[in-house]
Order: sequence, then C-alpha cells, then structure tokens
Amino acid sequence: MKFDSLESLRGVAALLVALSHSSFLYGQQHVFIANAGVFVDFFFVLSGFVMAFAYFDKVREGMPFSRFILLRFGRLYPLHLLTLLLWVPYVLAKGYAFHVLHLGEMDPWVKNSPLRFVYNIFLVNSLGFDNDLGWNAPAWSISVEFYTYIVFFFFVLLLRPVYKPVFSLILSVLSYAVLVYVARDDPHTLLYTYKYGIFRCMGGFFLGMFVYHLSQRSRIQLKAFPASLIEVALLLIACALIAESHHKAMQLPVFPVFAVIVYVLSIQDVGVVSRFLKMKWMVLLGTLSYSIYMIHMLVFVLAANIWQYVLKLPVSSMTHREGGSPFKVIDTPYADLINLGLIALVIVISYFVYHRFESIFRDSFRRLALRR
Repeated sequence: MKFDSLESLRGVAALLVALSHSSFLYGQQHVFIANAGVFVDFFFVLSGFVMAFAYFDKVREGMPFSRFILLRFGRLYPLHLLTLLLWVPYVLAKGYAFHVLHLGEMDPWVKNSPLRFVYNIFLVNSLGFDNDLGWNAPAWSISVEFYTYIVFFFFVLLLRPVYKPVFSLILSVLSYAVLVYVARDDPHTLLYTYKYGIFRCMGGFFLGMFVYHLSQRSRIQLKAFPASLIEVALLLIACALIAESHHKAMQLPVFPVFAVIVYVLSIQDVGVVSRFLKMKWMVLLGTLSYSIYMIHMLVFVLAANIWQYVLKLPVSSMTHREGGSPFKVIDTPYADLINLGLIALVIVISYFVYHRFESIFRDSFRRLALRR
C-alpha cells in the first residue's frame, strides 16, 4: 500500500525548503518561503507515520535489529555520503580562492572544518557535539532521524507486551516539552538543528506514529466535496501558521497541523488536493524528494558563486543562517526566473541521482538485509 498524496506532499515540501536557501531575491523574500524550513518537521511527522506503517508489526513480531538497521542505513546513508563527498572539491576550491586568490568574505574552513566532516561521516553532526553545522547543512536532519529510528525500534520492542498507541503520543509530547524547555531563554525559535534537533525529530516522529495508529482505526468514507473542503481548509491553516512561524509562539502549533494533514490524507484520497497530489508527475516529485533535499544546497551555493565570481555580478549583502554557510543576498529582477531554472536543474539532477545511485544502493542494502 502506498500513500501517494503524502509522498507527493513530501516532494512539494522539499522544493519549498530548497527555495528557502536561494540567494536570489527581488526585494524581500516572501515570508512563506523564508519560513519554509519548518517543513522539515513535516518530514519528521510523515517519517513516523511511514515507519510505523512499514515496521511496527514487523518489529513486534521479532524482526532482527540487524535487518532493520541495515534497511534504514541503506535508505539514508549512501546518498548522505555522496552529497558530503561532492562538497569536498567545492570547499577545497573555496579555500584556495580565499587563501591564495584572496576572494571571498569568510574562510570556508571555519564552517567546513575537518572535524565537522568527521561528525558528518558518523551522523553525529546534530547531536550536540558542535556549536554549528557545516558541509551539507540539510544533513542535520538525517543525523537525528537515523538515531530516532533506533529509538523507535527499541521503543516498540521493549513495550510490545503492554504497548498502547497513546504511548507514542506521550513520547512525542515529552520530546516537544523538552524542546520548549531548552528554548525557554531563546526568544526566537524552537526550530533547533545542531543542538536539541533530536527532540524536534522525536516529537514529530512519534506524533506521526500516533497518527498511524489513529488512521488504522478510522473508517471514514467522505464524499468528494466535504473532503475537498477539509483538505483546502487544512492547507490554508497550515500556510497561515507557516507564514507567521518566524515568531516562536507560532511554531509549536504547526506541528499538530502537520499531523492532522497526514491523518486526513491517509484515510481518504477523494478531495481536490488529494487528486492533484496523486497525479503521476507529482508522485514522481515525491519519489525524488530525498535527492532534492540532499542535493539542492550545493546547487544553490554554486549558482551564487558563479554569479559573483565568474559572471562578476554584484552581491547585495551577506547574512548568516543557522546551520549554513554565509548566505549571499543577490537582489535581481530576474530572481524568479533564476530560481525556477535552479529548481528545474535540481529536479533533473535528482532524477539522475535517484535512478543511478539512490535506488541502487537502497535495493542493495535491502537484499543484504534479507539475506541476513
């Protein structure tokens, strides 16, 4: 069984996250795009739902940990390693330009140090070992998700004699409570990455797991019109909250709204939004979502550097975002056209990477896990 509408929505979320990392603006970046980093929490909720659907019963029935972890490792790590290695020649070139040619605003080895490379190799780059992120910054979520998988396995295994769906909701609430507590002195955000990101991930993941249990008990048969009203209303609410999620107080409500969206799209697929998301090209976008998410940052960074150093066109200013390299702001009336071209390029590269790399290694690890 596949949830095509949810898969497609993950692809849309990946593209919005990518756009939020673009340097090319005309005037001021749209507030919805600027806040699109919160869609990573949608990934976490959806991941918990899908993992529960795929593995909950198998773990309860005695699936070996070695098989489980090989399957999950094969899904995440090969593409993570590929994108990390692709950053190496870029950082070396930037280092040469900075130290020898005296080009650039900041030494790239400050953000992309060898130690941070090691942290990325071992997927601990978002477990509090460091005070910032470097290299392929979006990989912070891969770090916390991998270790959340391990928590999920032993959570299900150890509690299987007494497990109730509410237990996953309790763990989600506790994780979010820890996140709120550690952010008590931070007036700006709950959306941590390199520190406390594991609690952000676990909150969303186990909330998604609880949604899975709810969906299994639902027998709702909606007609197209009421289903469409519910879907459109949920998307409007989500968009309104995300547009205001630069305020800390508005971030927490986004998480349960994501959960409700996952729930609604999982129990019915007759609404106008569901039907749109089930179109083949949208499902393909969802299939490519992981590649899009992991590859886009390097493409956008390279585009900004080509603009500045190859074409020698002006950069408006420099700023900084948590977990990323210095962020170039390039104000140009052609920003929308450039971003559209860059998104198209990311999709094309992702298509190639998915078919020539990601799916091949995923299937290889799957065969290995089944043999074991």
